[in-house]
Amino acid sequence: MAPLEGIFCFIDDFCKQFEEKSSIKLLFNSKRQRRRSCSLNLSEIMTILVLFQLSHY
Repeated sequence: MAPLEGIFCFIDDFCKQFEEKSSIKLLFNSKRQRRRSCSLNLSEIMTILVLFQLSHY
C-alpha cells in the first residue's frame, strides 16, 4: 500500500485543481446560500474514503 502522505498529496493536488475548474463552470445563483466552513477539507475527506476502500472492509 502507498504511504499515507503520498496518497494525501495526490488527492490534495487533484482537489485544488478540481475546485478551481468547477468554480468557473458553476452557474450563478441569485439566492443567498450559507457557506459554512467544514472542519475537514475535501481532500481530507477523500483521503479517508480512499483509505477505507483500500482496507477491503
